[in-house]
Amino acid sequence: MAKRISKVDHNTKEVIVLCEDGSAISGDVLVGCDGVHSKVRHELWRLSHLQEPLAINAKDKEMLFAEYSCLFGISSDTDGVDDGAVHVNYSEGFSTMVIGGKGKVFWFLFRRMDKVYRVPDIPRYSKQDAETFAANVQNVTITPQLKFRDIWENKQSYTLVATEEAQLDTWSWGRIACIGDCVHKMTPNMGAGGNAAIE
Repeated sequence: MAKRISKVDHNTKEVIVLCEDGSAISGDVLVGCDGVHSKVRHELWRLSHLQEPLAINAKDKEMLFAEYSCLFGISSDTDGVDDGAVHVNYSEGFSTMVIGGKGKVFWFLFRRMDKVYRVPDIPRYSKQDAETFAANVQNVTITPQLKFRDIWENKQSYTLVATEEAQLDTWSWGRIACIGDCVHKMTPNMGAGGNAAIE
């Protein structure tokens, strides 16, 4: 059942989720695991401010920041990247991670931005921005025999994003709790978010 939250209501007996399609769902607890731009987190802040104005540290609303951007994508099978192989490289302000699996290549290129950006000024990027980024890193070495251009030539999909980070002080209030990226956003370069979720 795919639905989008429009608003949340909250009382001592239940939490009620109002959906964009006009439906409503009620329950004992609402757990938001809806990512870095979490609607549940914003509703937690809104409701707590109305009912208990000092419950949330005001700094939480300004905590999200980004220091790195990440160009990531999927390419078709590429010579030099075997299934199950992981190639990670680090240099000053730049790193790469390339993973082979199931006949595809999953790749990430991380670059430090010109400054640290904070909400609401964290950049958003277009496809043209992604292509410009890629054009400037074609000669980056992945292995002694493999350059990024070899992977880029086989690209199937790609996106450029700012990699937000944050660790909020308050993760729950009343009958609402948040988990994962909406309260503790980690950069993906070590797979820490996915590995922590599995553990």
